[in-house]
Amino acid sequence: IKDAESSNRVYDSETDSAWGRDGVLWVGTTDGLARTNDNGYSWKIFRAFQPTGTAGQPRTYAYPNPFSSTRHNQLGGDGHVRFQYNTLADTRVTIQVFDYAMDLVATLCRDVFRRGPADYSDVWNGRNDYGDAVANGVYFYRIDLKNDGVYWGKVMVVN
Repeated sequence: IKDAESSNRVYDSETDSAWGRDGVLWVGTTDGLARTNDNGYSWKIFRAFQPTGTAGQPRTYAYPNPFSSTRHNQLGGDGHVRFQYNTLADTRVTIQVFDYAMDLVATLCRDVFRRGPADYSDVWNGRNDYGDAVANGVYFYRIDLKNDGVYWGKVMVVN
């Protein structure tokens, strides 16, 4: 399920659904709630999350954390962890994941335009840039917001 307006996607193959009034279909997953009123042609995704960068909150966090690529947000044989962050103004973002030795493991996006101010989340499937599943351990991620700053977080991978 993909929300064409926001480019959000539901990363979960297990769903519960219910028809509402006027032919509206609601689909619930562990990764969010989705609604369609045109038999699945278009979707609107709803997701609850803690905002970042306001009232003393950090600018980024990962969830679920710890993360298991064999259990969390399963879709297409992969699990998915979200890196939540916010932009203060229009910017370009690069997100990279590093291992405990600070060796680059994966680049999730490079110099991608994001409108601001807004909250965003990008996902990682627990694989390196060669498509191999990463080993258990602590991984650090870096979110580089052009003309704003570089923000670091960590995620524990436990399979």
